[in-house]
Amino acid sequence: MNYCNMEKIFYLILVILATWWITSSFFKKYVCSPRARVEKLWKEIFSIAQIMDKEKNNSAKSFLYISYQYGINEKYKMINALLDYYFNPKNEDDRSYIQENKPPKSEGDLKKEHNTSCIVLREHAQNWLKLYDNNKNNKNTETFYCLFLTLELYLKSLLCFYDAKYNNINELKKINHSFKNLLDCLEKLNIEKLLLSKIKLVIKKYNLLNIDVNAFRYSEVNTAFKLNFDSLYLQELFDLFNLIDEKIKTFKS
Repeated sequence: MNYCNMEKIFYLILVILATWWITSSFFKKYVCSPRARVEKLWKEIFSIAQIMDKEKNNSAKSFLYISYQYGINEKYKMINALLDYYFNPKNEDDRSYIQENKPPKSEGDLKKEHNTSCIVLREHAQNWLKLYDNNKNNKNTETFYCLFLTLELYLKSLLCFYDAKYNNINELKKINHSFKNLLDCLEKLNIEKLLLSKIKLVIKKYNLLNIDVNAFRYSEVNTAFKLNFDSLYLQELFDLFNLIDEKIKTFKS
């Protein structure tokens, strides 16, 4: 009798494990995978577009219509962030997927493709921070790529805030993804000493001075930089994000 009970318990455990594995695999592939998230965002965009199409004659200039368009643009940004983070354009399959799912550029985007602003860069930073927040339990270099790219974008938004010449994307490209170049440019501007000191502290604390942000992107190329992510204290970084965020909010075009 005891043997039979043990056998039943053993089979029950096997069934539970098999069910867990199948369910987990299903969610990872069809619910939580990057492709599933991109497809979900596109479905939401199509749903919003259908509503806008029905209401365009009556409310084309209404706040509701404008909010719908804003919602679509925000989802476009999230799709771009997912495609940029999870898919490698050097891989043929990934490159094909990126081309198929890349959001279209609006007329405004085409006109402004060589320009940016502190507001736009701040929005990009916030999107990457959301992406980090969604993956922060995975303590790997790819996850922290999101976090330090957020820092890079916030610092570039400060450059635009203090010097309009950096609204030209070609000027930002000269900086590349180097925190050293960023810091050199920031030190030449009339930035408050307290803010600049906090920026220097964060860059020094996380050993970022000689690091290209892209070093975090792929594990196979991340050989020059090692962090004990479990012991990494991030509050100072988040405090700096908030400080820059408050500064950019005061921007007047």
